[in-house]
Amino acid sequence: MMLTPKKSKVGFTTRGAVGGNFVLPAPLGGLNTKDPLALMGQKYATVLENWFPSQGAVELRKGITAHATGVPTGTQHFAAWSGPTSEKLFAFTSSGAYDVTTAGAVGAASTSLTSGAASTVMFNTTGGAFLWCVNGVDDARYYNGTTWTTTASYTLTSGGTIASNLFSVVHSFKRRLFVLEKASMNFYYFDVDSIAGLVSRFPLGALFSEGGSLTAVGNWTASGALTIDDYVVFISSEGQAVVYQGTDPADAGAWKLQGVYTIGKPLGKHCTYKFGADLLVLTEFGLTSMTKVLSSSVSGAETTLTANIAPTFRSFASAGRDLPGWKIVTSDTDNLLLINVPRTGGRTTIQLACNITTNAWSVFSGWDAKAWVEGSDNLYFQAGTKTYKALTATDDDGSAIQAYAATAWAYLPPRGSKKQVKVVRPVMKIEGRVVVDAAIDVDFNTGYGYSQAFTEGSGLFTYDSPATLWDTATWGKLPKTKLDWLTLANEDGHCMSFRCRLTARAADVEWYSTDFIYESGHSLG
Repeated sequence: MMLTPKKSKVGFTTRGAVGGNFVLPAPLGGLNTKDPLALMGQKYATVLENWFPSQGAVELRKGITAHATGVPTGTQHFAAWSGPTSEKLFAFTSSGAYDVTTAGAVGAASTSLTSGAASTVMFNTTGGAFLWCVNGVDDARYYNGTTWTTTASYTLTSGGTIASNLFSVVHSFKRRLFVLEKASMNFYYFDVDSIAGLVSRFPLGALFSEGGSLTAVGNWTASGALTIDDYVVFISSEGQAVVYQGTDPADAGAWKLQGVYTIGKPLGKHCTYKFGADLLVLTEFGLTSMTKVLSSSVSGAETTLTANIAPTFRSFASAGRDLPGWKIVTSDTDNLLLINVPRTGGRTTIQLACNITTNAWSVFSGWDAKAWVEGSDNLYFQAGTKTYKALTATDDDGSAIQAYAATAWAYLPPRGSKKQVKVVRPVMKIEGRVVVDAAIDVDFNTGYGYSQAFTEGSGLFTYDSPATLWDTATWGKLPKTKLDWLTLANEDGHCMSFRCRLTARAADVEWYSTDFIYESGHSLG
């Protein structure tokens, strides 16, 4: 009696081997560069670029639209003046601060500068709303919604004066302006609700055992046994944080030292971000939470919010520690936190993107952002001579978005025997024009090539390789979940990873899972 090979439901011949199927969820856990590849959970990805892990699917990141044009290159800071009924946006360069509020070509600088490395803070008094600005080179100045006012020096309460171009960082705490003196351990403070007048010096050098200079300052809300109060945190260049509680540094009874902590060396003077009750600080270890620092006996990558991408973050921090451009911004609408990462060697900046709810990370590329600001309605960034609105489009100002992913390695059952994937099905809902290229990697050997998987839409993309591996019929204009099976060349092995490259323009994409059908048995060797 002659036996004939069985046929699977999807049309391949099993040749006597045992068949199996496996569903790998989309990497909702985000990028993971910390865990060993053989032990990584299936919810993660080893590559995740220009995808964003939401709570129900992994989504293609949103795009950008051009806003203002003609800003001189070299923007190092971006700030918003927010009044009771209006808002102004300013890009700070080495020639001045430029008003980029209105879409279109910008005019002349609204105030002249010789350094764009500004530090700004909004400060409201009974006299109005003010954007206060220092940069450690030019005279201090503030904007009242109409004009800029410059002050060359301030009188000290202890006698004498201090030149305002020595102020490098400005901050507000408990209705006071605080300013850091560059290359020193001193901070200065104004009277309550005051933007001018006398200033007082407060030296902190004796508290920082590692030396260095004051680099940054931020506010932190911490809870004690009976109270919840705001604290001010002074951060040194050597990675120590001094925490004070109180309202008046001149009154020992109303200004108390709460502690000195080691948090890791800060990444620039824009390294702090008030996030809810917490204070987040960009350090050499990662995105450090002051609340976690307080509750932990150690400091390092494991106590940061970037623990899952610690090796990646450490590499970026080591190479770009002294570069301008480090910045944290958030978008509540998109449930998103972004860390802007400057890079050396002429490479464009990237952003580390985090789902605020799930703490899942990915990488955004294609935006060479030099400075960011949170406007009242959007996130904005400055790149080259243009200001862009971020997360507002389905492409990058008319250019396609290219996204990459590689799933965690999956040991297809049963363990211990070799398998060969016969067909694979990335389950994606797509609306718009998309090309997806895909590959199967085997046993921790990551390849570089792709096979064209499918094209959605027409008349947009051309590729050298023929689209013969999938059916080439186009879909309707409404969103549709792609459920076709794909045949990809791959070797026998014990564990598999699905790798893909997606090119999209004017498209929304959601990725839900990746399904495998495979053979396992002696016939595979």
